[in-house]
Amino acid sequence: MSGRQVLAAALLAAAGAGACATAPAGPPASTASATPAPSLAGTLPRACTALPDAEFRARLAGGVDRELQWRGAELECEGMARPDGRGVRVVFAGRAGDERLTFVFGIPRLAEGDSGTGVPVNVTVIRDGRGVYGTQGEDRCTLDSVRQAPLDAVEPPPREAAEPRRWRIEARGFCLEPARAVAGETNDAILVATFDFVGVLTWLHSPADSAASAPRS
Repeated sequence: MSGRQVLAAALLAAAGAGACATAPAGPPASTASATPAPSLAGTLPRACTALPDAEFRARLAGGVDRELQWRGAELECEGMARPDGRGVRVVFAGRAGDERLTFVFGIPRLAEGDSGTGVPVNVTVIRDGRGVYGTQGEDRCTLDSVRQAPLDAVEPPPREAAEPRRWRIEARGFCLEPARAVAGETNDAILVATFDFVGVLTWLHSPADSAASAPRS
């Protein structure tokens, strides 16, 4: 399974648990431990070589209780449009003691080049080989501020161009509720109390871009 497939499987597990939360109540079950936790070791994301000032900081409580400060060679990051075309997904990964953690920020209301305040964000935390945690909704975490700026030039290439369009994304935010275990060997939760990051977003040309820019008859 490729790195993107593993990441997709982890996010589907988080999304699926959110859907299950709205189902009628039934006999209690330990659903989190029933689903093996995926491993992202050696796959996504990639080293943040395109952005020398890339960094990720977070204060965690609950299943993982520590402060994270990742930058330079210890930080991996990647950002891209979400598969459904709604907004963006920004990914950061690094070591926390003896384990690897991956954070996925899904921002469905953020378009290419946008900046804003008070933007809802969904947060997924992956403890490599141990568990997947998800906030399972947009109303539990918020970006106090988020800003995008062209990374390669004063202006990025047009959307119809074949080359990728890269942006620097900088954001800070907080969560009021924890990300709960949805897959793996634990049934605990992790609160990402505060976080801020600087990363890279890569937008690729798609048929939807061509359709949007094509002249209408």
